[in-house]
Amino acid sequence: MTLIFPSSGIVPRDDTTSGSFVQHNPTFDGRGVIIGVLDTGIDPGAEGLQVTTTGEPKLIDIVDCSGSGDVDMSKKVTFPKEAGDADVSADDPSSLTGLTGRKLLLPTTMKNPTKTYHLGMKRAYELYPDNLTRRVKGERKKAWTKQREAQELASKKKLSDFHLANKPDDKGKYPADVAKVLTNIEDEISELKGAYDKYDDPGPLFDCVVWHDGESWQAMVDTSETGDFTSTKPMTNYRVNRDYRLVDNVSMLNYSVNIYDEGSILSINVDAGAHGSHVAGICAGYHPDREDLCGVAPGAQVISLKIGDSRLGSMETGPGLIRAMTEAKRLGCDVINMSYGEACCLANSGRFIEEANELVNKWGVIFVASAGNNGPALTTVGCPGGTTTSLISVGAYVSPSMMTVEYSMRELSTADGSNYTWSSVGPAEDGGNGVDVIAPGGAICSVPNWCLQKNQLMNGTSMSGPNCAGCVALLCSGLKQKGVEYTPHRVKKALFNSCKNMDHLSPLVQGFGMVQVDAAFDYLLNNAVHADEDVRFDVRVNRRLKPSGIYLRSKDEISKKQNFSVTVTPNFSNQDDVSLETQKKRVDFEMRLNLTVKMGNTKIGDEGHSSTPDCSFVTCPDHSFLMSNGRGFEVEVDPTNLPPGVHFARIYGHDSQSTSRGFIFSCPITIVVPHNRDSLTRYDFGQMNFGPAETKRFFLDVPLGATFMDVKVKDCRNMAGEDATTRTICIHSVQLMPHTPYRDCESKSFPSISPGETIVKTVAVEGGVTCELVVGRYWSTLGYTEMSCDVEFRGVESNFGILEVNGSNKFTLFSRLRDETVNPSASLDRWQKPLRPKEGGNIEPCGERDILSSGKQVYGLTLEYSDKVEEAGEIKVVAKGLQTFLYESAFESQFFFVYNNDKKVLGRGDCWPDKVKVEKGDITIRVLVKHDDVELLEKLKHMVIYIERSIKAISVPMYSTHEAAITNGSKFGKYSLKKGCACSVFGGVPSILKSLPKGAAGGDKLFGSVAFEDKDSSVVGKGVKPGGHEICLIVPPKSKGGEEEGKKKVQVKEEEDTRSELEKLEEECREWKSDKLEKLIGADEKSEEKFLSVYNDHLKNYPDNLRILHIGLKNLDNAANEKRKDRLSEIVERCDLIIGKIDQVEMAGWFGIKHDLEDGAVVKTNKEWKDKKEKLVDCLGRKCKALIDSDADDGVFEAAMKDLKKWEKVGDNEKFAALNLEILKRKGFDGSRLALINKLKDGEGTKGGVAALDKATLLKMKGECFKTLGWDNLNDYAEAWKPLEKPGAFAPF
Repeated sequence: MTLIFPSSGIVPRDDTTSGSFVQHNPTFDGRGVIIGVLDTGIDPGAEGLQVTTTGEPKLIDIVDCSGSGDVDMSKKVTFPKEAGDADVSADDPSSLTGLTGRKLLLPTTMKNPTKTYHLGMKRAYELYPDNLTRRVKGERKKAWTKQREAQELASKKKLSDFHLANKPDDKGKYPADVAKVLTNIEDEISELKGAYDKYDDPGPLFDCVVWHDGESWQAMVDTSETGDFTSTKPMTNYRVNRDYRLVDNVSMLNYSVNIYDEGSILSINVDAGAHGSHVAGICAGYHPDREDLCGVAPGAQVISLKIGDSRLGSMETGPGLIRAMTEAKRLGCDVINMSYGEACCLANSGRFIEEANELVNKWGVIFVASAGNNGPALTTVGCPGGTTTSLISVGAYVSPSMMTVEYSMRELSTADGSNYTWSSVGPAEDGGNGVDVIAPGGAICSVPNWCLQKNQLMNGTSMSGPNCAGCVALLCSGLKQKGVEYTPHRVKKALFNSCKNMDHLSPLVQGFGMVQVDAAFDYLLNNAVHADEDVRFDVRVNRRLKPSGIYLRSKDEISKKQNFSVTVTPNFSNQDDVSLETQKKRVDFEMRLNLTVKMGNTKIGDEGHSSTPDCSFVTCPDHSFLMSNGRGFEVEVDPTNLPPGVHFARIYGHDSQSTSRGFIFSCPITIVVPHNRDSLTRYDFGQMNFGPAETKRFFLDVPLGATFMDVKVKDCRNMAGEDATTRTICIHSVQLMPHTPYRDCESKSFPSISPGETIVKTVAVEGGVTCELVVGRYWSTLGYTEMSCDVEFRGVESNFGILEVNGSNKFTLFSRLRDETVNPSASLDRWQKPLRPKEGGNIEPCGERDILSSGKQVYGLTLEYSDKVEEAGEIKVVAKGLQTFLYESAFESQFFFVYNNDKKVLGRGDCWPDKVKVEKGDITIRVLVKHDDVELLEKLKHMVIYIERSIKAISVPMYSTHEAAITNGSKFGKYSLKKGCACSVFGGVPSILKSLPKGAAGGDKLFGSVAFEDKDSSVVGKGVKPGGHEICLIVPPKSKGGEEEGKKKVQVKEEEDTRSELEKLEEECREWKSDKLEKLIGADEKSEEKFLSVYNDHLKNYPDNLRILHIGLKNLDNAANEKRKDRLSEIVERCDLIIGKIDQVEMAGWFGIKHDLEDGAVVKTNKEWKDKKEKLVDCLGRKCKALIDSDADDGVFEAAMKDLKKWEKVGDNEKFAALNLEILKRKGFDGSRLALINKLKDGEGTKGGVAALDKATLLKMKGECFKTLGWDNLNDYAEAWKPLEKPGAFAPF
């Protein structure tokens, strides 16, 4: 027996009539239509994305627009070569050495007429989606953990065996030699634990090879990590053969390639998340045997345009967005879907928006985008979908069938269906629709194979967008087959005029309504003869920035009548088209318009909407005669008699000669009337009933002087009643500020609440600005709820801001609302350091992917910055003026990399950068800004960026008087500030200058916050403004005396120099020549010849000069010189020569007594002896190093060490680290040797010692220890990191 499963809700098609449309028109299933999916990328192996209904390939091209899959292939080699040439393996001249260091074996059948190969490498974790990276790391760590357990057991056994074999004395101590053995074992255990605790899986690292076979570019990627390509089939651009491969069985990740810029860039195409494949599945998935899983337009073909950057966790970036516009046009997309977006500060503005408009208006691509998932408050639509009039913005709806199938709800939360609570709501900030239409916002469909499942439930406007895009594809498919020409504007008019009004939803939620494919197709056929259906009508209101609608929200705006001029301008084809045909259309165009005002589909009553059954608050003319240059008409808006809530209407323009066509254009009007407060500081909305999915909107008149509000929501159900279930509710507040994204002024949460429970949310507010507060039930919460809500405004105003070092720092506090107990507290916890770029920022044309659809070349400005990090920690790169702007940015993009001294990538970022972990030392920051206008880039050549660090909070003392502030008197205590009164607060700066972070310099800025209110535990809420008020201290220049300022200086009586001028000159010449001589020390034979010619001459004149002899020793003992190993006995002899010229007895006598360091003669002698001691210690150390390197007799070596220890503590001195490491190696103490290597870090402390140890040398030593200890996996781990630790070149942007 087979049970019936309600499959219609799996991929919803009934609500939009798309299912019935295809059923009645089987060939209008999307065939002949190409949908571009701007998303995280699409898995070419995903279920349902293989073929169309006609058997054609489903996924016809894959393009990584983000650049996150780019591999730098600029390294060129010629092959085959003779043995001994660079890049050829010494043991096998028939193989290349890849950039990972692996030997690469190429197929003998390879075709490469030029014998030129491009080499590159790519770290897998730069490609993998975050979820996949976590899973793969988990799998790899399983084997790692087994090895760790075995090694820890072996090390602990050594310790156990030691204690069995050795017994301490009565004091618990061992003989010195035995104690060293114990220390070595303990170090071994400690270092093993440390190595595993610091484990950071580098992941797979792939060698890449690109070449031209005489016909096309070819590539191979070594995902096996063996270097063996002998059985690998080359790949070329995906579009050619639609070839893709599996990385490995663990990841189950499929990849393809594209090759750009004459082989210098290999793009490895992988998806940055499952999102893109799911979106594609909704648009056009086709399952031949599973009709219920098919997408909306199963006959359509798909192109993957990846805009999600894998390096940034799938965040979209400027370059990816612009390239996607170019590729959509180049590849012939009919429809594109973009289920991405961000809050923005300006509608219809920015570099990307310009390109999107051109794609739609000039190239005729229909652009569908999600409205956003940031509701339920008004004006929470994202950019570009909800803020760009040329796009179709889609909200998310959940139907009863979806509730049953997708969410397995035991009962329907609402029988009529609902918008999702979080679906963004209009209008746009400029008054535009915000949401144009609504469509099902969930589906169970295709996901990538690396998810280890074929299908998955996802929801959001990310799903309603592709559902709508699939509907549009059906319309285009039908029109193409009917031979009906169309434009994006014709299709949009059809969609908007044919939508089904959802009576229970607001027009700000649903736009024009639910998409109806049947009705839209009928509209298109019925109006196919009307040429002006292709005309784009641009509607603008005569206000600043020319908004596309009327939106009144502030109390002042709604307190009086206002007149607006609405201008409607028809646009034909694209504005650049001046062909005779188009020009004639412009001349001939006339349209006699009937203008009407309607409430549209406004929901009356609840949700805070108007209860006024008409639109009497809007008056407009009945008619307008429109010509091609546009025409304006006056609109009067009178909100003075409107009740509190949101009121919505639209002005519709109809062609009087063809009224059956529906409206030609519309102008939305939204009026927000704040509720009246119950008192100066309070709203009490009382007890309210909430049905399933119900929300209530309250518009708060925030009083001047308020800086925060406490929102108190109580579940009024009986605590002792039968219903003890928790209910998920929504509390969302938004204020709109000029040129500010809504996200910067919002607070949203979805808490669970129990019967009798009270939830208090403290929210920062701006006085005098209307604040919307939405309280409601989450869409899927069952049953009914009674809740009460009240709001209390509080706060203290101040002019607090910039702290001056020597100013009075007087700030005034005002309490306008109520008596407040003030107790100011302030601290600084962020440090910003400005950096200027190196001179000559580079402006160069970008690659072949960066040529716009218009043919313009995009240029890139690369700026390079340097900084010295004093302490390891985290930094944030701040590019003010560029960051936080993406879609509305005037520039195409900004992207940065942070590198260490070895060009290892430490981090990267774009508009919203994360913190980057950095070690102590030098870092380089490279920033790329793109635009097609070189003059604009020139203006940024000297752009200052900031490095921001979190610092230990520095308390800023607060005083009640100026006198107390400058004398460090008594601090400000609690004070009752009466309503309507003010008081002064003085910030104390001089005392905090002693706490500045190390490295802070003049011009740096310290940021923090100040809170004025005293947190009384008896008051609900936080009692203070969340986040406080920002304060800033500009660090002053250092005192002239620097850090030594204030220290007592020793007054030295100078000794008279009785030498002749000739003697003085001779000494100066000798020292000058010695300085030059020391700089001539080199590693090659030519450098040594040059050095010796000068040295021998110089020594001849001064045979007993210690400095000259010591310089000669340093040249002889130069570790970089390969001849050093043959000179060890000579080094010992030279050391003995210099040591013999220093009277150690006399030296000991000098340093054995205290001297008068105010006597010039004594100071001079002391300096001379210090110099001799330094040279003596250095020579003794070099002698010991040479002896140990030559495997000298233990007795000889021990004697030399004894001499050294007379003058220097060797054990903890990093200058002698090389010596100590060799001693430990000789004794077999690899645990202690490993401990010392790790202590040395990058070897900075060894510079100037017996032998400088760089990072590479220390890593090599560490590998030796690992091998000796039998920890081969740790050695392999270290080897795997080497190519990443020192890549040799900066990573491509």
